[in-house]
Amino acid sequence: IDATVPGEGLPIPADVRTAAGDVQRPVIIVCPGFLAYRRWGFFPWVSERLALAGFHVVTISFSHSGTDEVTGMITRPEEFAANTVSKELSDLGRVLRWTASDSFPLRAAPARGLLGHSRGGSVSLLAALSSPEVRSIVTWSTPSRLDRYTSRRKKAWKRNGALEFQDSRSPVPLRLDYSYYEDIDANREIHDPLKAAAALTIPHLVVHGERLSLIHI
Repeated sequence: IDATVPGEGLPIPADVRTAAGDVQRPVIIVCPGFLAYRRWGFFPWVSERLALAGFHVVTISFSHSGTDEVTGMITRPEEFAANTVSKELSDLGRVLRWTASDSFPLRAAPARGLLGHSRGGSVSLLAALSSPEVRSIVTWSTPSRLDRYTSRRKKAWKRNGALEFQDSRSPVPLRLDYSYYEDIDANREIHDPLKAAAALTIPHLVVHGERLSLIHI
């Protein structure tokens, strides 16, 4: 099912999968990381496997991904630039509420599971702490901290107002506004993935490649 999560703000596109038909099942929400979206890479395959295992699966694109959901290209760079961790947490809260509402197209059991890749894993960890319906979580290649920037880069970021970079999925240079870092800095204590992981009392599976050099666990 190609769906859009209802609520205020920018649209949150979602792919809803199930092999259980009208049978009540727990819901797993799959959250992509930085630069990714619901149909990026392995997400469709993983989501299909989870659905075949008996779960209802909701694979989302965060509202500020800036992605054309048909081509996979980042065609709305202004939206991408304005993203923050707080906005993604708000998005995930919106998705959790939707899966418990009458407008959700499948019969959902009370339990929720979260599967987050890269930054989506960090957002999932933070959301799980304040969401009692979340009964299990998987984090895949997830960084242990959100502030991974050098002092030199942060000074340049503040001076220029944005961090600019190239990506093959965008015809123009992408940027991340300094408001992204300001959000991390202002919420440093409560947006701490490592602290959140330590405080969890639910099952937590950590998946991380031994040779993954870009992200340190």
